Amino acid sequence: DQPRSRGLGDVYKRQDQGSQARERLALAIATQDTALAMVSREELQKTDRRMKETSFIRGISEVMLGNYREATEAFTKGFENVGADASRRAFSALHAHGAAQLAGESRIEMVAEAEDLVDEDEWIAKLLSAVRGEMDAEQLLAQANEGRDYIITGQRCEANFALAFAPGQTEAGRREHLEACVQTGMVGYVEYDVALAWLRRVAPRDWPIPLIGASDLSRKMTPPPSLE
Repeated sequence: DQPRSRGLGDVYKRQDQGSQARERLALAIATQDTALAMVSREELQKTDRRMKETSFIRGISEVMLGNYREATEAFTKGFENVGADASRRAFSALHAHGAAQLAGESRIEMVAEAEDLVDEDEWIAKLLSAVRGEMDAEQLLAQANEGRDYIITGQRCEANFALAFAPGQTEAGRREHLEACVQTGMVGYVEYDVALAWLRRVAPRDWPIPLIGASDLSRKMTPPPSLE
C-alpha cells in the first residue's frame, strides 16, 4: 500500500472542524455554557495551536471559565501575531492586560509596546493611553461620544473596559466600568464578552445568562463528539 497523501482534503477537513469548533465556542460564550466552552476550546486548540485565528475567542472563553492567566496567554498570542494588522494587535494587548489584571498581574509593558504600533490619533491609541494613566476617565469618555450613534456606543463599551484597568482603579471602580461596558449592549465585542464573563462569575444572580437567539443558534450547530 502506498502512504496516504495529506493533501488539500485534509487541510479543508481541519478548516471545517475549526470552523465548527469556533461556532460552538461562540455559542458557549453567548449562552455562558461553561461545559460546552470547555469541550469546544479543546477542539479549537487542536486546529489552531498557535492561536493565530482564534486568540480573541479563546481568551474570552478562558475568562468565562475563570482561567485568567490562560486568557492572558491567549490574548498575548494575538499581540505576538506579527501577520495581523497593527490595530488588531494593539487591541490584543489591551485585552491581555485586562485579563492579567483580573489575575492580579500586569502586561503594561505590552500596552506601551502596542502604543508604538498605532498612530496617536487612532481610537485604540487613546484606549491604551488611558490604561497607562495618560488620559483620565472624563477625557476618554468625552472622546468616546464623538461619531455616529453606533460608533459612539461601541466606543463607550471599549472606553469603560479600558478604564476598568486604569492605574489605581479600585475593585468597586473596576466593576462599575465593566458593568457600564456590558450595559452598552455591544454583544460580540471582545470587551463586552470579557466583561460579561467576569461579571457572571462574581455576581451570577445580577447577570443572568443571555438568551438572545440562543435556542435558534444552537439548532444550527453540529454538536461536538463528546456531547453527542
